[in-house]
Amino acid sequence: MSKLPKHVDDAFDNVNELMESMTTQGQKDLDIYEDKFDKFHITNFGIVLDMKNSKGKRFSVLVTDTDDINTFRRRILEGADGIRENFPSLDTDNVVKLH
Repeated sequence: MSKLPKHVDDAFDNVNELMESMTTQGQKDLDIYEDKFDKFHITNFGIVLDMKNSKGKRFSVLVTDTDDINTFRRRILEGADGIRENFPSLDTDNVVKLH
């Protein structure tokens, strides 16, 4: 089994802190109760938590290892080539721009 990069492992620590700070009812209300491991996704940016708001609408939150926006931007740039290679349908040359 491969070891997670330190920044992802640190993001997991932050997820644990977040979950421990929430009440059990709060976790259930957001549909991320501790037994729902399919709501957690490991990415190179950190851990994505899939949740549900009080109106039933799904949303996601990214928990990282740091609040340094430039570190996050750097990771996006580093991951861009891999995304282009692995998801060619998302290549901006092939997709209509949204703005």
